Amino acid sequence: GIPTLNVVVRGKKVYDPRTGITAWSNNAALCQRDYIYSRDFNNIPYGFGATLSEIDDTFTTAAANVCEENITLLDASTIDRYTINGIIDTAKAPLSNLDDMLSASVGTITMPMGKFRIYAGAYDTPESTVIDESWLAGGIKTTTRISRQQLFNAVRGLYIEPSKQWQSDSFPEITSATYEAEDNDERIYSDVTLPFTTNPEAAQRIARIVLLKGREQISVVMPCNYKALQFAVWDTVKVNNTAHGWSEQVFRIVNMNFEITQ
Repeated sequence: GIPTLNVVVRGKKVYDPRTGITAWSNNAALCQRDYIYSRDFNNIPYGFGATLSEIDDTFTTAAANVCEENITLLDASTIDRYTINGIIDTAKAPLSNLDDMLSASVGTITMPMGKFRIYAGAYDTPESTVIDESWLAGGIKTTTRISRQQLFNAVRGLYIEPSKQWQSDSFPEITSATYEAEDNDERIYSDVTLPFTTNPEAAQRIARIVLLKGREQISVVMPCNYKALQFAVWDTVKVNNTAHGWSEQVFRIVNMNFEITQ
């Protein structure tokens, strides 16, 4: 009969704005950029169909550099911080595919002023301008504790294991005795699926970031005047506020709404 063929292939070549070269790469940011832009041989988009002018490659460059930082493993070998290794299913919605790809870099993509900005999971230096009381157009609302439904203190999940015919496998879970103690000694899991991660150590590192982010429970709603228009979603900013005791307290902007008042 016809034999069953199992093959391991390298994916398409992607453009690197840092070098101007199109070549194979599993750099997570470069693969995400390619999916945002990509078209088939008939110039029909199969991702988001963005034009080159709609991609801010200053942010692509920064994210690609983060993805290529060396991470040293326990055996002293090194791997890149964030890579993408997997298959895009064009039958799925582009946003669903992009979310899966972003899971490999704990990243996000924003689109301020009509341009895509790619971010990898890393600390961003805050903007030099400090927000203070003179920026406020109303009272600050703070939330210091997330709801019980959103609370977790351990992370487990699946990644792709090459030695098992590239099938899903569980990575060693990430737990925290400190967080469990804060939650009345109850272990509460959050489950993650990493369809583009093929290294268990990388999967654990991503899970640890998910856990730490989940425990950053303070959130702020801050009505600001026109001065805040210089910022965009996903910028990190420094805030001074005497009433809350903040001196250059760093926050990340995760949402911005605009309201015109008379």
